[in-house]
Amino acid sequence: METRNKAMDTNNKAKDIYKIPARLGKIFIAINLIIVLMYSLSGCAGKHTQSGVRDFVVEKCGLKNFAVSDEPKKAEDKYRNSVLLWDITLGGKEKIVFHVWEDYGWVPGAGSNSLFTDCDDVMLRYYFESYNGFTNFKLDTSMHGETEWNEIYASYTDRDSLHKRLDELNKFHDFVISKGFQKEYSMRYNLLFENPLRHNVEDDVEDGDFSGFVTSFDDEDRITAEQNYLYACIDYRFENHLLKFTKEEIKTFVKEQKYRIGISRGDKNYVYDDLLPSKFGYGISFGTLFEILKREGLEVKGNSWKYSYIDERGNKYDFSYDFFKQNPEDPEGKVWYFYLKNGEPVWMDAYFYNHLHEYKIAEITGLKLDA
Repeated sequence: METRNKAMDTNNKAKDIYKIPARLGKIFIAINLIIVLMYSLSGCAGKHTQSGVRDFVVEKCGLKNFAVSDEPKKAEDKYRNSVLLWDITLGGKEKIVFHVWEDYGWVPGAGSNSLFTDCDDVMLRYYFESYNGFTNFKLDTSMHGETEWNEIYASYTDRDSLHKRLDELNKFHDFVISKGFQKEYSMRYNLLFENPLRHNVEDDVEDGDFSGFVTSFDDEDRITAEQNYLYACIDYRFENHLLKFTKEEIKTFVKEQKYRIGISRGDKNYVYDDLLPSKFGYGISFGTLFEILKREGLEVKGNSWKYSYIDERGNKYDFSYDFFKQNPEDPEGKVWYFYLKNGEPVWMDAYFYNHLHEYKIAEITGLKLDA
């Protein structure tokens, strides 16, 4: 088992930022002015020709039957930068149009003109609109000037609904491939786990989500998607969800993970075979801490969602995933998680934390954990 030590207080990170000397700051400003001047002087002259754009489409989109506009036109990208844009029209009855644009960037020592395309996005929209097999997926689309950004997405709530979404994806993958569009790693999809904590604070809890590309969807993606879901359920102790897995499935999965939870009992160390820490290094969740307290024989009442614990000095601690509210100490007025000590709120180290680091658990319980 490998273990890792995390920073004890994320709020201290700001103290480590180095100040840029005034002279160096002026140099940076001068460089930026030069870049802006070079960009403005470059205008829309461009470095790419119609034939170069054609080669780009063949290579990047895997298409052959299409026409490139004779000349590019001036347009704006999503950052409102001036770019050169070509219309690409596919052959066939549909006359599908996507775009290639030339954007001017900066690399050390020289300017750089690169080509980009919304081919994948336009084709995803076209196939989505012409496909009749979806019942749960939706199209998320946005326009940036004349160019598009698209992905399909669906939510799931449990193991069974996840399997149904994966089956839908597999059929859509087969449909797209059957139409001759076989570019790898194309057409984004996103599966969202509507876990019980997802919308409690400003940033969604995205544990259990899975994303990928329609044209590359395979059995390995199915396995990984379910593993992401299982990890979230074990981490947070979503007990109703865990009932859908056998004890053997859970223990086998936990055994394969790089990071586990260990505990020191006197001169011996023990590793839990069915518990996991946060995969993002946040520590041990409220729910998992309940399991540990119960297993170690400490005085705890409740369940993994909401419980109370009394330490040896008589201090009462209350933990719950329902403990989140606006923090009066936050200058932005954000909603934070907290727990109670003798009835008073103790705010977490970060507003979205519902996990505790090992040092904090040791302070509260005396347990020596390693995660």
